[in-house]
Amino acid sequence: MTVQRKGKRSLRSRASWILLFIILLIFLIIGVRTSGGWLVAPLVRLVTDVGGAMEDVMGVPFQGVRSIYRRYIDLRHVAEENLRLRLEVESLKAELARFREAKIENIRLKKLLRLEEERHISPLVAHVVGADVTPWLDSIVIDKGRRAGVTEGAILLAGAGVVGQVVESGLFYSRAMLVSDRNSAVAVLVQRSRARGILRGEGRGLCRLDYVAAEADVKVGDVVITSGLDGVFPKGLLIGKVVAVERADSGGSLFKRVEVRPDTDLTRLEEVLVEPPRAGSMEKRP
Repeated sequence: MTVQRKGKRSLRSRASWILLFIILLIFLIIGVRTSGGWLVAPLVRLVTDVGGAMEDVMGVPFQGVRSIYRRYIDLRHVAEENLRLRLEVESLKAELARFREAKIENIRLKKLLRLEEERHISPLVAHVVGADVTPWLDSIVIDKGRRAGVTEGAILLAGAGVVGQVVESGLFYSRAMLVSDRNSAVAVLVQRSRARGILRGEGRGLCRLDYVAAEADVKVGDVVITSGLDGVFPKGLLIGKVVAVERADSGGSLFKRVEVRPDTDLTRLEEVLVEPPRAGSMEKRP
């Protein structure tokens, strides 16, 4: 009997709880559907607040990822812009270099033009396209040959004066020996004192004066010009300036050593003016 009573009580208790749950559920449904919602309003607010807080907490990592992604995109755009600007700067540098080169070339050509006017010769400008690199020879190759009227013995001018002479003339190209070549010899004189000598090449763009009398009046800074006595170079062409004078020793030497630097840097020639040779000049080398 006792067991049966306990079972009945248990069933009644469960039924009571089920009934209470159903009644609460009905009230919840009615409260949600009615306009007032006074019964479930606190519960709804609680659920809303909890949901909002959870959304804020869950949204923090996503906001961090979103911020990092935005920064990555911004940095990528900055890197692309920097690359574009660097390329533009390099392009402007190259254009500036071309402009400067054209300006420098224009200056050189103007000097040649003035030289043409002074010499009263037909203009024939040649570009240097090759150079001898051996230490004992100073020669260049120009892009004008017999087809352009360049013949052996033609004189090369640059800057303010003479720089060499054509020794081999091909159809389209010619080879010229510079005054600094060790095989070169030019009759010259010191413009101030009229002291005479023979200009010899020493290679690497340098020259010296041979056969200058020991008592001759020659000083550093004196201008050296062609004398015209060799029958090759016309008189009065600028050669360069005296840079060093060695006095004759006490051993009875008849000559002093004089070093001359050409007026034009012969190691950096780019254009030259070609003047036709004087009659018989190739046979009258000193």
